[in-house]
Amino acid sequence: MAPKNHSFHLAERPEGDIIPGRTFKYVETDAPTADQLKDGEVLVETLYLSLDPAMRSMIHDFRSYMPPVAIGELMRGGIVGRVLASKSSKAKAGDLVSSFAGWTEVIILDDAKYEVLNLPTGTKVTDALGGLGLTGLTAYFGIKKIGQPKLGDTVVVSGAAGATGSVAGQIAKIWGARVVGIAGSDEKCKILTEELGFDVALNYKSPTFREDFIKATPKFIDVYFDNVGGEILEMALDQAAVHSRFIMCGSISGYNKLGQGPGGLPDITGIRNLLRVTVQRIRMEGFIVIDYISEFQEAQQQLGKWMAEGKVKTKETIVKGGLKVAETAIGELFTGGNTGKLIVEVKPYDEWAWRLPSLIQGIFSLFCIIILPFVPESPRWLCHQGYFEDARISVAQTNTNGDLLDPVAIAVYKEILDALEWEKKEGRSMSPKEIIKTPVTRKRFLIGMSAGPFSCVAGNIIASYYLGAELQTAGITDSTDQLKANVVLNVWCLLCALVGTHMVSQWGRKPTALVSEALLVICLFIIGGLSKMYADNPASASQSLVYGNVAVMFLFQGFYSMAWTPLLYLYPPEVFSVRQYIFSANGLAASALSLNTLACVFVFIMPIGLTNIGWRMYMINGSWDIVIAILIAIFWVETKGKTLEEIDALFEGEKHSSVPDVEMIRTGKAKLDGDTMELSNLN
Repeated sequence: MAPKNHSFHLAERPEGDIIPGRTFKYVETDAPTADQLKDGEVLVETLYLSLDPAMRSMIHDFRSYMPPVAIGELMRGGIVGRVLASKSSKAKAGDLVSSFAGWTEVIILDDAKYEVLNLPTGTKVTDALGGLGLTGLTAYFGIKKIGQPKLGDTVVVSGAAGATGSVAGQIAKIWGARVVGIAGSDEKCKILTEELGFDVALNYKSPTFREDFIKATPKFIDVYFDNVGGEILEMALDQAAVHSRFIMCGSISGYNKLGQGPGGLPDITGIRNLLRVTVQRIRMEGFIVIDYISEFQEAQQQLGKWMAEGKVKTKETIVKGGLKVAETAIGELFTGGNTGKLIVEVKPYDEWAWRLPSLIQGIFSLFCIIILPFVPESPRWLCHQGYFEDARISVAQTNTNGDLLDPVAIAVYKEILDALEWEKKEGRSMSPKEIIKTPVTRKRFLIGMSAGPFSCVAGNIIASYYLGAELQTAGITDSTDQLKANVVLNVWCLLCALVGTHMVSQWGRKPTALVSEALLVICLFIIGGLSKMYADNPASASQSLVYGNVAVMFLFQGFYSMAWTPLLYLYPPEVFSVRQYIFSANGLAASALSLNTLACVFVFIMPIGLTNIGWRMYMINGSWDIVIAILIAIFWVETKGKTLEEIDALFEGEKHSSVPDVEMIRTGKAKLDGDTMELSNLN
């Protein structure tokens, strides 16, 4: 079933308040998908929708700075969204963008209709609609271009607890003005003075408001930032200083009465004291923020700096519940229900959703640190340091459930003593020079470190590179559903790794690696073939082809986890763990370095290869895996069921202990002689 998209379209022009269920029509359609994109377009899901007073005037048919929203047209509105898919060089999947896309959940946008967000440090995603968005910019340009407050000026802001007014007052304070804010409740007034730094805040609903207003402006008003119009504007004109500047930003008190008066005007009493403009030589100027669009970037940089420094703080009212609550939430703008910026959370943007996996990994790491003191120390190191009794206990704990008298524990312990004695007699050292010079150690070094590069070249970086795009093509465009798919993939890989650990123990290291490589080759060739079919004719590609490709990607990751997840942590330590710890340390470090270096290189190279040669890259990677399988078959040694001393014998060609192989003792095929069983002689 195709995913659905929801949007609001203008159904009728309201006469008075916006009426939920009547003013707008809630429309359900098939959601646009990635395969509908053209070059220079992106598929965007809306995360947050801005609700602004100006929207009320947009749906009223009168002459304005832009045509009104037509009946049946998608309702306009600013959004912050996330790119789901892209055919644009401007943005990639996962990028956050701002746009005037409108009241919709998912939309295709061309490059001219969005901007990629580059949020300053210390700001949050929703600031792109508030302090760094059009409301913050309106406040900035109104104060800077028209108000131009000087040190000591009295600045009065109406609608001061709104998105624009709250920022305008703080900017005026930065420039040294004394700021008086007007809001609609004592709670909002408290926020203005205690949190936002206003000098005075007045509640216009107070019965003593007029007297309070006159007391708060004893030296009259130098700058008035008007967001409401009406009676409060009249009062401000009465208190205006000579050559004062009136910033005419909005008249929200009359928006819901648009069309009720003559000529489409609001049905409200007109301003009765305009004579004040003449006698006080007031400069009263209206403006629209897009008048200064060429200066937006500079303004946003300054606002971002102030916000990072804590000089400008933003307030928000975020309404949750998805897009469907927008037609109800917009009414809060005209009843004073919001403080600061009013935003609808269409879809949560929770950074913790992406940080949580790392947090969980950190918890497991912490758990490992906690249990580390209880893990037995290496018996080889203990013997090397002369702690023989501790070494015996460690051997017993790790091999025979603590039974010191078990023949297996005795055999392992005796092998360690014999090997250390031989190495001491031979004067062996494992310096980097000897590692390179000696054929046996050089071979051992290369085999041990090969697990890292082999696992990296195997193809896990490339196999699921297009998983997100494949899910998009399959119609899974919702980011939450895609996250669920990734969770399922990770659970699948975990289960396969657990099965693989058992296989490595039962089958052996080398057979498991060979079986896995064979399956990986098959998967890569299938992914390459299906990708070629899709690339040859994407328009007619069936859903089953896409789902098939996704299924093979899942199988690949499972087969990879089955072998390489356990082998990476098991095989190198077994090969490297000789008595000389310098060799072990250098070998494991080389394996980790080669793995991470190749991974870093492939992360950059693979996308370039996929972009330029497409499906052929999968075929090339499959060919690499064939070579890896051949190298494993020829050079790897099998370490299953062998002690580290017995693994030494595989490389050295001889065993330096008279004790039978431990696995033979464990299975009852060999026994220890009487002398060896005399534990008192082992030290």
